[in-house]
Amino acid sequence: MAAQILGRALGNRLRLAIVGLGKMGRLHLRTWQKFSDVSITVVVDPDPGKAACPETHHLSFLRHFGDLYGKVDAAIIATPAREHVACAAALLGKGIHCLVEKPLAVDYADSAQLVSIAARCGTVLAVGHSERFNPGVRYARNALTTDIRRVEVFRMGPLARGTLGDADVVQDLMIHDLDWVIDGLRELPREFRIRDARWHRSALSCVSCELLFSRGKRVGLTASSMTSVRRREIQLFLNNGAIHFVDLDSPPNPCRADPLTLQAAAFLAAVGGQVSGIATGVDALAAIALGDEIRALCRNTTALVP
Repeated sequence: MAAQILGRALGNRLRLAIVGLGKMGRLHLRTWQKFSDVSITVVVDPDPGKAACPETHHLSFLRHFGDLYGKVDAAIIATPAREHVACAAALLGKGIHCLVEKPLAVDYADSAQLVSIAARCGTVLAVGHSERFNPGVRYARNALTTDIRRVEVFRMGPLARGTLGDADVVQDLMIHDLDWVIDGLRELPREFRIRDARWHRSALSCVSCELLFSRGKRVGLTASSMTSVRRREIQLFLNNGAIHFVDLDSPPNPCRADPLTLQAAAFLAAVGGQVSGIATGVDALAAIALGDEIRALCRNTTALVP
């Protein structure tokens, strides 16, 4: 419904490209195919073998994003993180709105560069913090703004989860929680400390830290790609001593769209000039800056896993 309303407001179907056909790119492709007022004009991937993916049936296939100019109005960028800047900078500069998978870029400087280009060119730059639309995260975010003083968040799973590619565990997993916590409290922590940091094959693969905010609020974050059991959970420590557990993997309400679909609708609304709750490039900067600080402090630890 949101897409249909926006489509009528724009007057034409939005021409969309999916750039990168890895795990997240294919999820985005399936999600966007639900929107009747969006035309997925083309998919892009340097691997010609990806053209045979079932999801790309009857879609045009290109091997380089530079060939998109004049063909699309917006793009979903789901390439490896190290390629985000080159791709998004080129497309934003040509007036193409972009939703970039997290992390927006591999560090703050590159992320700020993309934000600057989007502002200069008047294009929408959004970031794929789809957890903003997870009902469990939304519940915890609202709870955090009350008098609850302590929260613990766990994002953990086996290394096979995706090997993290060129993004470490802070950039790939913890960044979700840095985003919603900072956005929910509307402030940066006054200090933070590292509780644990571990590496696997020279990659930062497990981090536990505690963020200290004003008014005595404490938020613990644990992200790991080294555990044998998947755990995605938020613990809310209530003032009466009870602990409320929020399962971030609980099945979605059948009457409500999944987070990726809600994020897609929010991106469409942002392209239409509406306030939508999507994570913008500007929003992402605070979480990326804090993530960079956390990663830097982790380098001073000596916990190594062979």
